[in-house]
Amino acid sequence: MSNELNVKQMKFIDNLFQGMGQRNAYVGAGYTEKTADQGACQLLRNTKIQEEIKRRLIDIEGRNRIRLGRISETALKELLSILGKGTPDDRVRLDAVKDALDRAGLKPVEKIAIGGDKELEPLTVIIRKRDK
Repeated sequence: MSNELNVKQMKFIDNLFQGMGQRNAYVGAGYTEKTADQGACQLLRNTKIQEEIKRRLIDIEGRNRIRLGRISETALKELLSILGKGTPDDRVRLDAVKDALDRAGLKPVEKIAIGGDKELEPLTVIIRKRDK
């Protein structure tokens, strides 16, 4: 797709991905400031530009999944290390691991709503109550 776009169009897309607004991305790509609002909207309606933006977003999402996977693996290894040692200083490390796993979408379910005001307790809570 990208080889069908001209240099200004590619620069416009680059500017958008660097966080610029549409108007600034348009002017920053070398287009005239007089028609910036209209021109930016027109570019964003261009199917070739839409396809390139979509392609880049998919690429970014894939790279983010890889990063989250690596973070999750590292956090899990650290968690297993903490469980093996169990010193008081490990509480901070444990909280950091929990936070990393949560950000990776691996947070455990705390409560499950079943309708109305009733909620199910997590299995770990039920087991703790049983073991007391």
